[in-house]
Amino acid sequence: RDFIKLDFPPGFPVKIEIPLFHVLNARITFGNVNGCSTADESQGVEGTPAEAVSEATNFEVDQSVFEIPESYHIQDNGRNVHLQDEDYEIMQFAIQQSLLESSRSQDLSGPASNGGVSHTHSYEAQYERAIQESLLTNMEGRCPGGLSESSRFDSDLQLAMELSAKELAERELRLQEEEAELQQVLQLSLTEK
Repeated sequence: RDFIKLDFPPGFPVKIEIPLFHVLNARITFGNVNGCSTADESQGVEGTPAEAVSEATNFEVDQSVFEIPESYHIQDNGRNVHLQDEDYEIMQFAIQQSLLESSRSQDLSGPASNGGVSHTHSYEAQYERAIQESLLTNMEGRCPGGLSESSRFDSDLQLAMELSAKELAERELRLQEEEAELQQVLQLSLTEK
């Protein structure tokens, strides 16, 4: 803002570089855009000023600068679809894990506060099953040839979920044992005094 408010005298040399998406630089110059920018280049220019002006007006941009480099990938030609599928699967896995953890925490809390049985567990199980079915249907629709890969991923996912559940159960058991030991120590310390 302060830079824009400055009053420059006419002909004052100004050069502004603005980064765009960390890929391109926009340069704003007040002067001869096609002229030499260094002293070495300006010494190498020979001929009359009229010839230099006519050369500057015939300046053309090489068309190769507008071509897409080979290292770039076009998203719709099938190269990046697999990466998007992996991101989607990771997101769905995170949702499933979140649902499993929330259902476990409700299972540990016991029956409902009014003494009745909580129906949220069955609702969440149905919801989780519906998500898994929609994932399976969606994956079959996207890549019919990738069913074996999907089933392998499902088996790996199932194994990971089982291992996670087993680890969680072991951790809870250890916490209960530690709590029992602490209670014993507390009782013993109270009885000795």
